[in-house]
Amino acid sequence: MLCENCSDLDLIAALGEGYRGIQSIVHYGKDWVSRISDPGVVWAWDGGKDCEFCDFVARISEDREPDNLKPGFLLVAQHDLLDSGLHPDCYPIFEVVFVRPTAAPEGLQMRCRSAEDRVAFDTRDKINKLHPQADFDAFRRSLKTCIEQHRHCRLDTDTPPLRLRLIDCETSGIVSAPKDVPYAALSYIWGKSNNGSTKDSELPTDIPLTIKDAIEVTMKLGLRYLWVDKYCILQDDEDDRKHQIQQMDLVYRFAEVTLIAAAGDHDNAGLLGVSCSDRRVQITGTFRGTTLVTCSTYPFQAVLDSYWHSRGWTFQESFFSRRRLFFGENQIVYDCAEATEVESFVSNQKLKVIPQWRSDILPIDIFDLVDAYSKRNLTFPADALNAFEGILNAFNAREPSVKAHWGIPVLPNGYDNRPNFQGSRIASLLCGLCWSHHHNALVHRREGFPSWSWTGWEGIYISYGAFVNSKDSNITVPSETEIYVGNGNEPKIEWSDFLSRLSTQDVHHGVSQQLWLSAPSFNVRLRNSDSGLKVYSDQDEQLSITPQRVYLDSQFQGLEHLDDATSAHIDTRSCFAILLFLLWEGEEGWGQQYFLLVSKKQDVWERIGIWYSELYFKDEFAKFEKKFKASQSYQTREFCIQ
Repeated sequence: MLCENCSDLDLIAALGEGYRGIQSIVHYGKDWVSRISDPGVVWAWDGGKDCEFCDFVARISEDREPDNLKPGFLLVAQHDLLDSGLHPDCYPIFEVVFVRPTAAPEGLQMRCRSAEDRVAFDTRDKINKLHPQADFDAFRRSLKTCIEQHRHCRLDTDTPPLRLRLIDCETSGIVSAPKDVPYAALSYIWGKSNNGSTKDSELPTDIPLTIKDAIEVTMKLGLRYLWVDKYCILQDDEDDRKHQIQQMDLVYRFAEVTLIAAAGDHDNAGLLGVSCSDRRVQITGTFRGTTLVTCSTYPFQAVLDSYWHSRGWTFQESFFSRRRLFFGENQIVYDCAEATEVESFVSNQKLKVIPQWRSDILPIDIFDLVDAYSKRNLTFPADALNAFEGILNAFNAREPSVKAHWGIPVLPNGYDNRPNFQGSRIASLLCGLCWSHHHNALVHRREGFPSWSWTGWEGIYISYGAFVNSKDSNITVPSETEIYVGNGNEPKIEWSDFLSRLSTQDVHHGVSQQLWLSAPSFNVRLRNSDSGLKVYSDQDEQLSITPQRVYLDSQFQGLEHLDDATSAHIDTRSCFAILLFLLWEGEEGWGQQYFLLVSKKQDVWERIGIWYSELYFKDEFAKFEKKFKASQSYQTREFCIQ
């Protein structure tokens, strides 16, 4: 039974093909549903009583915040259930959009719409009814299909992890991995629980609920063995712990499937569909005899919002897993390199939401991974490289090989002619130094790591420069530039020799943090302005003639203060700018001049930021170069940066 207001809503027609309501200005390709009695007026839900549709809308909106948002307007579109716009099999979908009581739908300043507020016509028998206990037979079939048929999900290495220990799910024993045995792996949040077993050959009787559930799921998927770091790494054996951390990429790549506990913030949270049956139920309703059912069109949103997704260690665990079973708060999602399967509806579409290792991954992709990883949090700052070491190892083992020094990627020489490194990996290292913090946000030094590496700072995620996405670009390094590695107490090692050492020894850290950079440099002055930081020469002349970007690691107020006559009228700070390279794309195209900003700290120099100037024509570069070379302090210097 419908109330008078809902009787003026022709929802069946709105969800049919070719419906034209009132076109939304701010929602491309979607229409507001209008009234039958007046097609020029947007229909609005007013929460009537004794009405089947009003009751349905009220139930799907019970948890919206703030709760004074109303009325509800209906936004309708033919929509792919996975909401990527790529799938040809689209479904009629409507969204309930709640606004402030005085707001018109187009004048929206605030909307409250959760993933479950999407409602689909349940007419094609493609939407599944969710039950408290998951259907692991279906996931077992998906796993079998992938193993037998998916070419892109096969192993791309024949080097298995060594000294691997596994949980025998049938006996609860902890055993050395039998040769070529298939196993599952678990990715989860430890929380504040103890460090687990050490040299025991049996699981303790009081194992955390998440691990207990993972053992059950492993057997339901037809596997006998499970890898869990808490019990399969000797936690009080530093040698074993270091060895396992260094082969973390292989542990997860060789796993047949990784069970990802994406709900909860500790290891007693359990897994959805096993011990956890309390999931948000689908809400059903009717409209003039037609069944309606809620269905999340963002199956990964709960994962992206989870505590698990915010943690540093889980980044590479998920990244290297060929097949992933995500246990979210409300449903389970199976994901591999060729397919994504969602509990709540049927789809053969692959969603590329959470990064995953691919056999065709490119060396330059490592910069995007550093960016993504830097958004994660760590309980122990000292793990900044440990939790990323598997990724560095994997890129190092590939051809062409990507080396790394304290987390800084060093691309292959002349890789794909982009950038053109002119026969030297000096340019590659300099590119790796060009990361920046966003919006000069509040950051601070991370002890135990060098300032020139992104690992040396924490507080906000970092991003690499425009050269990462530049195609057919050339990088020109000053001919005077030389780079050495050393700690001051021993002879310095020339960069090319040190790089050879990286080629034969898988070294990422544990060596000297001092980078000796000899390059053209000059003293600069930084000033705050309404449009951001500006760079001036030591003659107090603004250097840039085109747009410039200055990203500081240190706080502006912490830099050396200048109070000479020329700068007394404005807060001015001093530092040195080291010329790194000129990037140029095309003959007469676009370019950027990169500088590393450093400041003296006791006996060494510390990186404090990055500065680059955007150049659009070759003559602009000539003018800019003339300006900074005219600086009284311009000369080639050697900096020991740490």
